Amino acid sequence: MIYTIHAPAGIDPKAIAARAEGAPNAEQALAGLDGLRAIPETQARWSVLAPPVWLVWHGLYGVLALYVIFVLAVGALLATSFAAAALVLGGVPPIVLLLEGHHLRRRQLDRKGYTFVGVADGQDETHAVTSYLAKLIEETVPEVPVTTPPIIRGPSHAPKPTFGMFADGNA
Repeated sequence: MIYTIHAPAGIDPKAIAARAEGAPNAEQALAGLDGLRAIPETQARWSVLAPPVWLVWHGLYGVLALYVIFVLAVGALLATSFAAAALVLGGVPPIVLLLEGHHLRRRQLDRKGYTFVGVADGQDETHAVTSYLAKLIEETVPEVPVTTPPIIRGPSHAPKPTFGMFADGNA
């Protein structure tokens, strides 16, 4: 699964990874990257089953307030002659959360001062952050040019090329 990686304000992951490359204990050098957050690039499936719980779990309280207002408005429509429209409108918030839930989480991180620092692949958020850090450390390790020694060849005993149909090579 693909994740976007976000770092808190004031943290430069590349600088910390460069420092970690030469450190005797890489875990201590990478301690400054504890605040990295990984958000999946998928649909927010759990937001369909229990939208209020999902919103509270991810700290999207402003969106939760809008959700509650919308649900109350749809409930009020159910008591009128627009009940059929209210039933259709009642399915809109879960679909919007399904498609845009993780984008709302990214926007929340942007408002908190987090910055987008990269993309990583992993089974879950922890593996994605670990994969991102491993990729950062690999990028900061200087490449040592590999040189091969020249090949020294002795005198050539290979036959000389001959031309013609019946050439014997004694030319």
